[in-house]
Amino acid sequence: MESLGLDVKILLAQIINFGLLLFILSKVLYKPVIKLIDERNKKLTKAIEDSAAIEKKLEKIEESKKDLLSQARQNANKEREDLIKMAQEESRVIIDNAKKKAEKEIEKGLTMLKTAKVEAEKELTDKFMERVMDNLLKKLSLQSKKNDFPLLRKTLK
Repeated sequence: MESLGLDVKILLAQIINFGLLLFILSKVLYKPVIKLIDERNKKLTKAIEDSAAIEKKLEKIEESKKDLLSQARQNANKEREDLIKMAQEESRVIIDNAKKKAEKEIEKGLTMLKTAKVEAEKELTDKFMERVMDNLLKKLSLQSKKNDFPLLRKTLK
């Protein structure tokens, strides 16, 4: 090997130095760097898994939110329909009461008119009877018998 210009002692020393350097670097630098890279990979994998779990939870929450909103809308629609029915029923009751009150007022008015009619007819009949009797008395010349007028009126009734 000397013909190649290599000294075996130096080559052997360099091989030993290289092996020693490789051993020291592997213990001091390579293993900690690999360990650090593995830890980062584990953290990254865990973060990806956590993010997937969070996404699933978020999807469940969104689904739950949609269900709650749908249920709230249904409840609101039902409440609105119930309130409309109650308002319609109440308005029907108010209208019925108003109709009954109007009918009572009409009947009261009709009764008053009938009473007034009867009184007017009675008054008219009385006046008519008075005139007829006055005319009769005049024609019969019974002026002196006017004292009997109330008695005659009772008799004619």
